[in-house]
Amino acid sequence: MYLSRTISSIILTIGATVLAAPLGHADTPSKVSVSNGSVTEGASGTKVMTFTVVRSSPFTTTTTVGWSTSDGTATAGSDYVAASGTATILPGKDRTTFTVTTMGDTTYETDEYFRITLTPGTNSTIQDGEGIGAIFNDDPAPPSYNLNLARTGPGAIKVTPAGTYCGFNCARYVSGTVVTLTAVPATGYQLGSWTGCDSPSGNVCTMTMTSSKAVTASFVPLP
Repeated sequence: MYLSRTISSIILTIGATVLAAPLGHADTPSKVSVSNGSVTEGASGTKVMTFTVVRSSPFTTTTTVGWSTSDGTATAGSDYVAASGTATILPGKDRTTFTVTTMGDTTYETDEYFRITLTPGTNSTIQDGEGIGAIFNDDPAPPSYNLNLARTGPGAIKVTPAGTYCGFNCARYVSGTVVTLTAVPATGYQLGSWTGCDSPSGNVCTMTMTSSKAVTASFVPLP
């Protein structure tokens, strides 16, 4: 799933709903909601993402809720540190905060997210119990290259993986992608040769995309 670089779009993408906790008077116990959080990933080390827990009135008691993380598209242990705890809102206050640690790297990725889930505690019911923690990628995208295919004679070329369309008989791949081409001769024909293939082996040609390349499969009649 692709995540855009705004929390609102992320929420729309995954179907979450964010409701601001009303701060007016309400029956005991307090209704509690959690905010969303976000950080830019960073190339190394860790960062802290902050979430805010907000309650409705009354404000004269202590309110607690439990909170915990879970994976969305981000993975605990490599993108963030799994955590759980108790958020406590003291008398006279309408909110408190807690933090989750995120982990930087130099690998290009799409923007990712994890979830925060609230559970009821003391003097609390849950109004909006899910928050989104967005980790925005800041690593440059790797280069990509075109693979142009051609054939002579009756036959076809099967391509795995398919790549991104870049024109007739053209597929685009991220640098380093290994592409397997398989020659499929028509009835009465066989593969005569590959031209431009990195590593030919019979009807199979293996390409490693470190630059733009062109490959031709030549089909000839069976003897």
